[in-house]
Amino acid sequence: MSSKQQKKTGTSKSKKDENEASIQEQPIDSSIQQAAMLTISPLSDDLSLNKLHHSLVLNYFREMSLNQVVSLGSVLTFSIYGKKHSFRVVHIVSASQQNSQQNQSSEAKQQQESKEIQENKFLITKKTTFKLAELQETQNENEESKEQLQAQQSVQQELILLAGVSKQQEELENYLKLSLFQYEGFKDLGFSPVKGILLSGPSGTGKTQMIKKMSQKMNEVKFVLVETKQFLSRLVGEGEKKVEQYFNLSKRSGEPTVLFFDDIHIICDKSNKGLVSTLINEIDKLKQTDRVVVVCATSQIKKIDENLKRAGRLDKEINFEVPKVQERCDILNCYLERTKHNLNQDDILEINLQMNGFTGADVVSLLRETLLERVKEQKEIIEKNHFENALQNVHASGVKDILMEIPKVYWRDIGGYLEVKDQIKQVIEWPLKHPDAFKRMGIQPSKGILLYGPPGCSKTMIAKAIATESKLNFLAVKGPELFSKYVGDSEKAIREVFRRARLCAPSVIFFDEIDAIATQRSVNTDVSERVLIQMLTEMDGFEGLKNVVIVAATNRPEIIDKALTRPGRFDHLIYVPPPDIDCRREILKINILGNKMPVKEGDLDIEELSKMTDGYSGAEITLIVREAGLHALTRDIYQAQVTKEDFINAISKVKPRITLEMLQKYKNFANNLKFF
Repeated sequence: MSSKQQKKTGTSKSKKDENEASIQEQPIDSSIQQAAMLTISPLSDDLSLNKLHHSLVLNYFREMSLNQVVSLGSVLTFSIYGKKHSFRVVHIVSASQQNSQQNQSSEAKQQQESKEIQENKFLITKKTTFKLAELQETQNENEESKEQLQAQQSVQQELILLAGVSKQQEELENYLKLSLFQYEGFKDLGFSPVKGILLSGPSGTGKTQMIKKMSQKMNEVKFVLVETKQFLSRLVGEGEKKVEQYFNLSKRSGEPTVLFFDDIHIICDKSNKGLVSTLINEIDKLKQTDRVVVVCATSQIKKIDENLKRAGRLDKEINFEVPKVQERCDILNCYLERTKHNLNQDDILEINLQMNGFTGADVVSLLRETLLERVKEQKEIIEKNHFENALQNVHASGVKDILMEIPKVYWRDIGGYLEVKDQIKQVIEWPLKHPDAFKRMGIQPSKGILLYGPPGCSKTMIAKAIATESKLNFLAVKGPELFSKYVGDSEKAIREVFRRARLCAPSVIFFDEIDAIATQRSVNTDVSERVLIQMLTEMDGFEGLKNVVIVAATNRPEIIDKALTRPGRFDHLIYVPPPDIDCRREILKINILGNKMPVKEGDLDIEELSKMTDGYSGAEITLIVREAGLHALTRDIYQAQVTKEDFINAISKVKPRITLEMLQKYKNFANNLKFF
């Protein structure tokens, strides 16, 4: 082949490739445009943006999201350094808009295209370029952007500090003033001033923000904010040298200094004994005249070395708690005063009751998400539905990793059982809705409910309804899941569940199949006995439970240890019996009429079906309805109606599993008689 022919062939091939590429990148839907450039912004603050500015990383983003359809506000998730991070699309330039800009189109045309950007969807192609919103801001730093950032941080700081930290701030200020400016008085009395203070509490409760605010307020004191992570080094002794440098520089300066070590628990594990020893040694070497106070913050107090907490070191501890209802109201009102909205006080209170267990940082995250909801809907003011949508995405940080997705089940979805529902409402809802009434009567709310009864009688469904209707933080635990082959892990799992429940109180812990972990101590194994003892300790031990209700379900109440069923633990033992005729009627209505099953008019009598299903559990009645529908399809796959004959056939197939002996056992348990 000649060189001319080769060139001609190569040219034709390249044209063919270009045509194929253009065909592949052409959106299927004509309303979907091609994206020329996407500007994305990270949703989390724990990401180092400097690592992402490299063009290879941005190209990686494009490759991972190739052929995806996005719009303004869409969220893209990428795995970065082994961890998943989410980014929101904040700006889009379409291919047509880019061309019009190059051709210097009219202002009116550009405005029209900008409007289309907000409304349309766009396809990510190989020609799409990615940009980070923060990158442009970093490159174009000016005083105005700095002021805006500082103002934004100041607002967030103010909101978090409203979450009930004024008492802690006052206490810390008093300690610092005494130790840094009035240390001579200690010398005269023969005492040493406070050298170290430990701030403990859940993440997001304002420990770090309070220190930052105090550094602005106490101008006469030099605050040195130390990132503890920097001490973790592969080189032996490097971390210890850095710790010594911080102390030496602070002492040499001669100024009143606060050394603030954030997240001190990071260096308190067994592999960092050298770091802890160095920190202890440096605190011990501090003299009264050094005018240096060490303040450490932690969200995991149990990880702190006991030697570090003893007298003369971090001997003063200031606790931070999750904000109460009124404190969350203060944050919401402070935020809403700064923006346009149409919410009244009743709306704010209703929203607040859905924020149980939220830390100050969680509330700020919710407000940020609410603002994004408003922008997404292109509304001028914040509305109640923006908060409701945001609450679907933001949860209390204390239960994020163990919060289960509970299907939405309402009381109306459970046929009958009116007496059972009323008892549960009294135990769970009344203390929250009428706390003054309980205080006036001098009575304490109940700690626990044990639901027992035959299998398939809606016990677990009732628990799901509690989760939905109460709007409390709901921690669901299956008994068998708590067991571990490693010694001590099962007890640790129990402790962690109760710790999280206390953290995000008011809350509900639901133990399904509790008979798996709470059997009588005379017949159980060593592991289950240790788990039971741990559970008893958590329920009414020294620490106690406040605003935490335990709900448990079992089919075998006879094997549960009697220590659990006594008053003060499971105060209410509620029998969930097989459905009576009224319950069966409601269950049939929910499954037939509620699901819009096409039944033959005049052929089916629900009252008659209610009588025919005597002795069946709720789950078995639901199965009968499903079997009737399947039988109708078996006769004719194009069948449009379900007949009485189909239901009679289904009842003949599904046999009741609840026996008279089983019911007698539950009756004996209710009467505190011995099982046989």
